[in-house]
Amino acid sequence: MPTTLSYGYIKPVDGDAASSWFDTIEADIIQLNSHDHDGTDSAQVSGKNVLIGSVSAPSGSWGAAVSTGVYRQSVTLPTGFTYDNCLIEVRTTSTGNVVMATIEKINSTSCYVYTGDNTQSYTVYFK
Repeated sequence: MPTTLSYGYIKPVDGDAASSWFDTIEADIIQLNSHDHDGTDSAQVSGKNVLIGSVSAPSGSWGAAVSTGVYRQSVTLPTGFTYDNCLIEVRTTSTGNVVMATIEKINSTSCYVYTGDNTQSYTVYFK
């Protein structure tokens, strides 16, 4: 007789009939497909488990205006991050306020950050 584990997964045991394995596999596939790490149907994922990296976009490194009042700077993503597989957040270095900056992919490991204030320094976070 299979054993139901915490969070609803089913573990077959020695001696189970071969036909019950298909039901067990089907139940586990459904469980894997529908869990959301909320602590009831799977282990809860804590924010401390999210990998975070950051790079600086200093005020002295903004390039010439790419259009009227818009400046850009390229940044290289930290090791282990790729552009298409992370969340990018920009904050002012001085206050930590979130900035709704425009980000443009250069390649998988670098991007442009655009600003209208080339006197501002930013910290770009990758999660």
